[in-house]
Amino acid sequence: MLYASETWALTKTEETRLAVAQRRMERRMLNVRLIDHHPREWLRERTQLKDVVQLSRERKFNYLQKLMSLPNDRWNRVLTEWTPDVKRPVGRPPTRWIDDLTKFANKTSVELFEYCVSDMWCNLLAPFVLRDR
Repeated sequence: MLYASETWALTKTEETRLAVAQRRMERRMLNVRLIDHHPREWLRERTQLKDVVQLSRERKFNYLQKLMSLPNDRWNRVLTEWTPDVKRPVGRPPTRWIDDLTKFANKTSVELFEYCVSDMWCNLLAPFVLRDR
């Protein structure tokens, strides 16, 4: 369910869809119907699964830290820092996978790249993963 979630550009709507899909799978695993009105905590307790949204955020956080520890000439790091030399199209820019990390840390992407190799980066993991949108 989380294949390549490190680079997903998740919005609040998509996070909600992921959570709903996970609860639906958990109900199916337990052979419980929606009309039985079991809360999600009850489902989690029975299935022993972790929250998909939190795991996705944790993977994204760890991926950025790993990406920034790579040498500057690696293709995935170069592509992450690359910006095209063209005029922007009209309208809202598309959401990028790094946008919610930059918004959470209140830094630009360049500042975030420098910040994530420091020791203070690890202090942001728990608040980022456990936050509500």
